[in-house]
Amino acid sequence: MQSVFIDTNIFLRYYIREDKQTYLDCQKFLKKVSQGSIRAFINTLVISEVYFVAKTQYDISKSDCLMLLRNIRGYKGLTLLDSYNYSKALDIFEVNNVKFTDSFIASFQPIVDGQMPIVSYDKDFDKIPGVKRVEPSAVK
Repeated sequence: MQSVFIDTNIFLRYYIREDKQTYLDCQKFLKKVSQGSIRAFINTLVISEVYFVAKTQYDISKSDCLMLLRNIRGYKGLTLLDSYNYSKALDIFEVNNVKFTDSFIASFQPIVDGQMPIVSYDKDFDKIPGVKRVEPSAVK
């Protein structure tokens, strides 16, 4: 079974539905996660970013944000995994032009070694050597 890490924007593009095609791609991908046919991981940074972006950029109410976060928690094939390499994250952040939170996500050893792809639309992950980023439509 394939293991992947899900970035914040996948959940937001599914729940916000700004673009029909990305919504459909995320829906199909997240259905596979929900059914347990894909083993997926997130961390607390992703959860925090989902809340922060939904609240501040999309003006979603606290109660709707909580519903969104509870829905995420309910995916059968999704595991919360907080494993960071603090030193590696700072090195990634220093050398690459990426967001601070992205450097922490990428510091997880299977991600930085290219063994676990990040499902994301954020092309900044492509700047980090060793990290493999895929879009939802590419996950089989």
